[in-house]
Amino acid sequence: MVYHPRAVFRVRRDIELEPDLMVRQELDDNTDWEYAPPPLLVVEVVSPSSRKRDHGRKIELYLSNGVAEYWVIDGQARSITVAKPDGESRLVTGRLTWFPPSASEALSFDVARVFG
Repeated sequence: MVYHPRAVFRVRRDIELEPDLMVRQELDDNTDWEYAPPPLLVVEVVSPSSRKRDHGRKIELYLSNGVAEYWVIDGQARSITVAKPDGESRLVTGRLTWFPPSASEALSFDVARVFG
């Protein structure tokens, strides 16, 4: 399930993050949002006012709270930073492939085409 802004990821009772895009496993209709499993993917699109947060504190908050993968889309740099909980972080300017658990096929695209 893909969620857009206004979908909140709660880290603790006192910290809520609102990613630009979030992908979660499909939830049962009876699942309370607060107890939903962490997202498989969180995507933030960098703006001048969010650059430092998106590349800094948010990475730590998302990945240390169960998010499987975090992407930071940077139009100015024409790149996507991909971060994972194992500490692996890479800057992608070519082809990006994401194969979430239980998916029948991968999502794959050329990053340069995203920016035109």
